[in-house]
This record gives sequence, structure tokens and C-alpha cells, in this order.
Amino acid sequence: GEGPVLVLTPGTWGDYLSFNRLVPHLDPAFRVIVVEFRGQGDSSAPLSGATIESHADDLMAVIGQLGLTRYY
Repeated sequence: GEGPVLVLTPGTWGDYLSFNRLVPHLDPAFRVIVVEFRGQGDSSAPLSGATIESHADDLMAVIGQLGLTRYY
């Protein structure tokens, strides 16, 4: 979509496929971005132990790289 940005992150041991059943039911106006953390799904394992803080840092890095200023 071209409207409001909705950023989704899978839970522990989840991956981007966790949202396959949800996304089709969302308002098509949403721009949906799914962020998969290091060590989950198809991503490489982290060099050191993953923490909530490292996930938050990674999420904010993706949001920054995409230039998002408003998102849910």
C-alpha cells in the first residue's frame, strides 16, 4: 500500500512467514514491512547472543535505513 506504514516483527523463533495469514486481512492501504531479526528464519545467526536490546537496535536501524518517520 501507499498509506500508513505498519512494521511487523515475528516473536521468538518466528520468521516473516508468521504473517502470511494475517497480511491479506489488513487494510490494503497499509504499507506493510516485516522485519526478521538476525538468527531467525532465513537470516544469518548473530555473532553473539541475541538480546531484546539487540533486536530493538536492529529494528531501529531498519526503520532508519528506510527513512521512516511515522509508523505503527
